[in-house]
Amino acid sequence: MLKKSIAHNRRGWWAIIVLIGVCFSGNLNRQLVMLSINPIEKDLGLNDSSMGFLFGPSTAILSSLAGFAIGWLTDKTQRHLLLAFCVLIWSLGILAMGLASNLNLLFVGIMILAIFEGALMGISTSMIPDLFNEDARPTANMIYLTANSMLTGICMAMSGLLNDFVIKHTNLLPEILKHASAWRITFFIAASLGLPLFLCIVSIGKIKRKSKAHDPLTTDSSDIKNYFKNHWRSSASLYLSYGFALLAMGSIATWTPTVLTRTYKLSVGAISSGLGLVILGSSPLGLAFSRFLYGKFKHKLGKIASRRIFQFCILISAGVLCLEYFATTLTEMYVLILIQVAFFSAAGDQIITIFQDITPAHLRGRLSSIFLFISGSLIASIAPYVIGLISDLLSKHTSGLLISIIIVSAPSLVLSFVALKLGDSLFKRNYLISETSDSEASLNTASQGEAVFE
Repeated sequence: MLKKSIAHNRRGWWAIIVLIGVCFSGNLNRQLVMLSINPIEKDLGLNDSSMGFLFGPSTAILSSLAGFAIGWLTDKTQRHLLLAFCVLIWSLGILAMGLASNLNLLFVGIMILAIFEGALMGISTSMIPDLFNEDARPTANMIYLTANSMLTGICMAMSGLLNDFVIKHTNLLPEILKHASAWRITFFIAASLGLPLFLCIVSIGKIKRKSKAHDPLTTDSSDIKNYFKNHWRSSASLYLSYGFALLAMGSIATWTPTVLTRTYKLSVGAISSGLGLVILGSSPLGLAFSRFLYGKFKHKLGKIASRRIFQFCILISAGVLCLEYFATTLTEMYVLILIQVAFFSAAGDQIITIFQDITPAHLRGRLSSIFLFISGSLIASIAPYVIGLISDLLSKHTSGLLISIIIVSAPSLVLSFVALKLGDSLFKRNYLISETSDSEASLNTASQGEAVFE
């Protein structure tokens, strides 16, 4: 089936390959920044709360506000050119971070990075449904998501190895860079990927949008106002749930490398290699587990199966996070992180297709921006800063940073479960209405209000 799809849609699959390449660049940038927290703090005289500020609400809210403009452009312009422009600019962002000499300049660089890397989800979410038919789309989503998850582990390992390589081989560098810190050199190397990716994205060509006539959600969602008028309760449940989940996931991803470096006194390269292998193995495992659960419960639960899988995985992740406090060895931590990332990946797998299914094609870019603004900025962005503050207060405790992560992230995962659970009764009632109306006329399903959204 996949071989036949590739033969008939080479352009679509080339676009997937390019998008995966873009994900590689974005993941490498993020992992380099996460793994460089300690050396950046030492070089620039910063502390945990200062670094938390960089990843906190100010950066996220500013980048999300800019994201609305990018979301509008996603729906109105040639998406491949917009993505190419974003990649070029975010490469300048990581370059600016490498040149930063104080917190303010570092903030400018990371804000540029956040704004334009944040556009990737909205643009790719909009592009993929228009590149593939309904039969091939889940496969395309699965391949893209699996590759993106695996790249997180690969880039984490690569970033540490790259850092160690630069430290050991400064003699290979030009004279002007020999005295620069290793983290600055790695940022410069990451920035060099921008131009080749720009050319690859441009080669995709213009992507034709699917006709509104074939989009059942268009009937009651002709614009943003009507969409939220008909689907605001379901939107609130989903956005809040995913926001709390992102709060926990983002906090764990941001601070875990630093926790391991401080606790086990290992080099950045050693920790990143270990974490990279853990994530590389756990992400596909989680996605396969998610597909297994969905296949097992789809016929029994219908569309509510995705919600149940998400809720289950989020609760398990909260329990595993709390167990990390009792880990006494690096191996035990790696095992717990592997389990945690697997369940996070399984939960994330359900979100992508659900979001595409519940948003009309002509609004998808703007709704992606709103989704990320509410879930990622208004809710999730406060966590890194709060954790940094708590960590500074617990600085005398040997596990202060880990305790801070648990205090903030574990309750957030529980709140994620509760937020989605509160929307279950509405979902069940309206979904059953949609099921019975399907036998009368499939084109009328869009007028069932919340039923189609669910």
